[in-house]
Amino acid sequence: MNLEQKIKLLLSFEGNKKTWRNIHNSNEWILANEIASIVMMQGLNKSKNCGCLEDLFIMLKTISKSKIELKEKQMENTFKLKENILIFLDGTHYSNANITDKKSIEILKRFPSKINDFENYPSDWETLTEVKEELSGLNAELNGMDKEALRVLCDELALSTEGLRKLNHKAGKQKMIEYILKNEVKD
Repeated sequence: MNLEQKIKLLLSFEGNKKTWRNIHNSNEWILANEIASIVMMQGLNKSKNCGCLEDLFIMLKTISKSKIELKEKQMENTFKLKENILIFLDGTHYSNANITDKKSIEILKRFPSKINDFENYPSDWETLTEVKEELSGLNAELNGMDKEALRVLCDELALSTEGLRKLNHKAGKQKMIEYILKNEVKD
């Protein structure tokens, strides 16, 4: 049964929720808790007559089909960000609430060093993202450099690459590494 079908089934139980809401081993409550864990990113509270069940039903009545499809994709994800990690890319913030495997791969193709922001990822992530060993080696080499040396590399790269804007002078070490990796001239 897919998520959309589970949501429809749970909504059909709303009329008699007074009879099962405090019976935490009932099929209805177990289903509600499972859906809450997926949709609200946390399970239901087991305290007596918790209002979180009402919150869940309100959310389920207004949830869009595209949001359900996104949640289904996330359930299949092999990539999972570390807790409290947000990645900002192309005007969008990504967290475990909205990131998919496809987006994770896209991010890692551009910024391989972001693998450190992931708690779970496939062992073949480099193959999936087409990150070559020499790029991983370069990443390790860059991580070993101090900020001043990285700043010089960034400035040289900007000067030698037509149309490349110079990196902000306030950029931190990680940002400079990402800038170099993204804009490195490839033979």
